[in-house]
Amino acid sequence: MHSSHRQFGWYNLLVVLGISLSSLSFGYSAAVIGTITGQPTFLEYFKLTGTSNGDELLGACVCMYYVGGFFGSIYGAWASDYWGRKNSQIQAAIIVAVSGALQAGSVHVAMFIVGRFLCGIAGYMVLTGTPAWMAELVPPRQRGQLMDTHTVVLIAGYFATAWVGYGFYFYSGSVPAFRPILAIQCAPPVFFLAVVSFLPESPRWLILRNQGDAAHRILRQLHSTEAAPGSLSLAEIEYQQITRQIELERGLDTSFLGMWRSGWPNRKRIIFAVVWPFMTVGSGILVIANYGPLLYSSLGYGSAKQLLFNGIWMSVTWFANICAPFLIDRFPRPGYAATGLAGCFATLVAEAAIIKNIAATGSDNRAGLEAGVAMFFIYAWFYGSCLDGMLFVWIGEAFPTPLRSNGYLIAMVTHALANTAWLGAAPTAFATVGWQYYLPFIIISGLAMIIVFFFFPNTRHLALEEIGAIFGDADHVAVYQQDILDEGTHELHIVSKDKGDE
Repeated sequence: MHSSHRQFGWYNLLVVLGISLSSLSFGYSAAVIGTITGQPTFLEYFKLTGTSNGDELLGACVCMYYVGGFFGSIYGAWASDYWGRKNSQIQAAIIVAVSGALQAGSVHVAMFIVGRFLCGIAGYMVLTGTPAWMAELVPPRQRGQLMDTHTVVLIAGYFATAWVGYGFYFYSGSVPAFRPILAIQCAPPVFFLAVVSFLPESPRWLILRNQGDAAHRILRQLHSTEAAPGSLSLAEIEYQQITRQIELERGLDTSFLGMWRSGWPNRKRIIFAVVWPFMTVGSGILVIANYGPLLYSSLGYGSAKQLLFNGIWMSVTWFANICAPFLIDRFPRPGYAATGLAGCFATLVAEAAIIKNIAATGSDNRAGLEAGVAMFFIYAWFYGSCLDGMLFVWIGEAFPTPLRSNGYLIAMVTHALANTAWLGAAPTAFATVGWQYYLPFIIISGLAMIIVFFFFPNTRHLALEEIGAIFGDADHVAVYQQDILDEGTHELHIVSKDKGDE
């Protein structure tokens, strides 16, 4: 049972925003490819148009980021556990800055592709480590709300790239316009490195590493701004619960084979960590985000309009993500996510119909083509408000502390591999089968909204240490918060499941 009082203050919010600068590094570096592929200077410089292998090279420029992401997920999960949540993000920031400089200075397409690969390694280190770091610092009742900050700032990176790209379309200097666009991606990791020394390490990771005193100090800092009666006791409650839970889980076999062999609860977690990101990626989100200009071109619009619409699409996505923190903890997780998937399904059906019956026929039906653009914007609202943040929140909630990095590893490897497949095939697929490439996304979204609504767990408002009961691990919950605090006296009164009162 958690206090009904507000459980976070300005310090907590500043910590989350500081960590989110790492998310901004991913957002800009991942999205910049969608902007520069609409820049004529980029396509001309690297000879990606008018050549026999242009579509394949363009696909490689996009998907190699996600190939790097596969390796980055693996290394990032290990680094997050071995070096700490904080240290792993320092490493990621350095790699983003170096790879961004490499891309901006590329003189050959192969050099650029290598830069994208390295950037993908760092980007997925961010996706693997940052949400876990946040999940282990924020209070349960606002976990969805505060963790959504990760996605809000991440999408701010997408938003920035879109409008930077639109502005540089009109640039006519001696330096090709794509170079400064790429160079800007070095800025967010530098900002993160400037503030990271002021950010706390995860108290759960510290306790796992037998650094209980440091964890205790951090928990007191995180609770120090609360105005609730006995608020400092909440730090004690959390410390006691985390310590007891980690002691119970310390002997867990954290290998993937060990996780699978340990029983059905962890098997359910593994399946969940594969299925959930596959569903979100399978809705087509990153195909639209990375190939926006190409998609608007299929609706008959020129380069300037393509970049303008891409900017508006990113703006809608960002606004939806800004609204999401005020919504995510108000509704059960499955229903909330299923609503987003239903919206994606409906808009993709409409989009495919418009392209098939209007754009592909060469019709000059402007109202119909404008409706096609509008469907992309409506899609952005549903995905941004209901699914963007939930991708990371749900995974962080599902896994216990010793296995949380593994959970994000499984999820992000799935995310990277699925994106590699969808994005690598997209240029050729849109050129050959056109509207039919939307069909897999329609089918996946339609099935996903049913599966999520009826079979996925509702983890809203539960302490991370108590969520195991939902997966069938009730015997592995060391102590519930309702058994720690005497609600009448606000004093610690621990009831051990095995030993009674303490």
